[in-house]
Amino acid sequence: MNAAVFYGPNDIRIEDFKIKNSSSENILLKLRCCSVCSYDVRTFRNGSFKVKTPIILGHEICATTTEDFQGQEYGIKANTRVSVYPVIPCLNCWYCLDKRYNLCSNLREIGSTVNGGFAEYLSVPKKIFDIGGIVPVQDNVSDEEAALVEPLACCINGINQVKNFKFESAIILGDGPIGIMQLLLLKKANSHTHVTVCGKVKDRL
Repeated sequence: MNAAVFYGPNDIRIEDFKIKNSSSENILLKLRCCSVCSYDVRTFRNGSFKVKTPIILGHEICATTTEDFQGQEYGIKANTRVSVYPVIPCLNCWYCLDKRYNLCSNLREIGSTVNGGFAEYLSVPKKIFDIGGIVPVQDNVSDEEAALVEPLACCINGINQVKNFKFESAIILGDGPIGIMQLLLLKKANSHTHVTVCGKVKDRL
């Protein structure tokens, strides 16, 4: 398959990459869309302490399942469009047993410590499916929108931390996609709150 392989700062190469997929442990997905996170940009420019090269970056993913799969809680059919949770928990540590998977003591991440979505196919551990991390996408959601489910979930998590507090005003630092999504969510959660966005891009502001 074709893949954009990261070798180090300012060094990404389009290569014919052989994907390894064990059907007993992994699910094979065909990529439809993978958006570029600011983490990907920073890693491309400067590298990252989490990344061991060569590796395929990309974790904001919309893909299609290539086969039927039955998990512990529910099943999913082949050729289903899905959004992918990029966290790979161990399921054994204290945090995982408490279902706080993002705090896993042995955390691995798609597009950071394992190959990610800047490729034609992606092999993901079935444990992601078992924790509800392979999410079917509705027909009225585009591939590009579905790829933004992961950063949107991060924004919703942030809003959930403050939505029950009463405050008259709020400031969002940054006018990127995350900042804009935070703005829309905050206005929905607290319609009477005055929100100011600080940023550098005139068109976004």
